[in-house]
Amino acid sequence: ETIKYLKYLGVKNIRSVGNLKFVQNKFKKLYLPERLKKLISSKTTWCAASTHNGEEQISMNAHKKLSKKYNNLLSVIIPRHINRSRELVEMFKDNNLKVHCHSWKTQVPKNTDIYLVDTYGETEKFFNLIKIVFVGGSLVKHGGQNPLEPARHGCNILYGPYVNNFKKIYNYLDKIQVAKKIRGDKSLFKNVELLISNKSKGRSIIKRVKNLGDKISKFVIKEIESSLIK
Repeated sequence: ETIKYLKYLGVKNIRSVGNLKFVQNKFKKLYLPERLKKLISSKTTWCAASTHNGEEQISMNAHKKLSKKYNNLLSVIIPRHINRSRELVEMFKDNNLKVHCHSWKTQVPKNTDIYLVDTYGETEKFFNLIKIVFVGGSLVKHGGQNPLEPARHGCNILYGPYVNNFKKIYNYLDKIQVAKKIRGDKSLFKNVELLISNKSKGRSIIKRVKNLGDKISKFVIKEIESSLIK
């Protein structure tokens, strides 16, 4: 699609090297407080990341259904815009759910239902621990959010029908059975439940995404070098 528009603008020498979003940063340090890591490890967990208005309600409904089967369930919700955190806390409390915010930096009660990540730049730290991730912006008409961060960490990804901004990436992740499309709260509940009951294939996911990223980065470097020589 990009090539088509570049040609329309009169660009002639075009080389497609692949999507650089697949290339990963090997030097990131992903630390969470030890107490929080232990709590997450002791729970049945899943994550709703980069959620937009309406998707937190859908995630909460899925949590309620899942909690009937898993009494130690912890749902981690990471809204795309943290300025909505206060209204989300109120919504969870109004539904008799115990919520704890990441920014509170206090010990998390063991009976917490919803862990709300109300700070920026933290998502990968949670993907490093939680291997079932719904990627938001996809059950509302937003166009989706980038699913490659959770994929790099070996997460099984769920997403809605509105992913126009990342269509090719989702097509690839579907093809290698990393991602699966859902339709709403019932579908979200069913697929999270299915992934909880099945063993994670995290290492296989990490290897496949990394291999593609490595191929793209080598190709990019080769193209840059050849251009410099010319």
